[in-house]
Amino acid sequence: MNNYQIFHAILNRIHPISPDDSFFLYAAFDHRKMKKGEYFTKAGEIPRRIGIVLKGVFRYCYITPKGKEYTKYFCTENQFIVSYSAAIQNKESLYFIQALEDSEILSARFNDFFSRSDSLEFGQLASRKMAEKLLAEKVERESDLLLLDAKERYVKFIKKHPQLINRVNQYYIASYLGISPESLSRIRKALVS
Repeated sequence: MNNYQIFHAILNRIHPISPDDSFFLYAAFDHRKMKKGEYFTKAGEIPRRIGIVLKGVFRYCYITPKGKEYTKYFCTENQFIVSYSAAIQNKESLYFIQALEDSEILSARFNDFFSRSDSLEFGQLASRKMAEKLLAEKVERESDLLLLDAKERYVKFIKKHPQLINRVNQYYIASYLGISPESLSRIRKALVS
């Protein structure tokens, strides 16, 4: 599949869209390569771009003034990357979005993409569906952190994101699960035994 076909398939999964409308939105995007460790968005900056991951893994993370990192979310192929709440409010992002592998994305100016999509029936329906999905994921993540123990969170992570186990540093996975790397190591050893 070429980049446009991937783009159309991603949008079509959110809500059915005609090829003409899809191509109209695709025209706002350009292809970009990102190196491992590079930031798509930095905390403290107003996010101006939205992206779609073609190849690679990204993490959303908070970094405290003392340098402690907390991983909020991972994104892989065929997912959008954007500091959404900051972008729609035109405020500084509270977190970073970082490439964890050499990656390829489609990227568009946030305002260009949404002004185009708002002119289409697809845009109004897709925005609502995306917001509902983000809210559902946020609620599930919060309840997991509050109601599941560390082992249960890790087992659920493995089931939900098997493709990440060998692609993401265990330190980042531990951070996402809200546990220390040492605790994650013990859990992994116990599961193998």
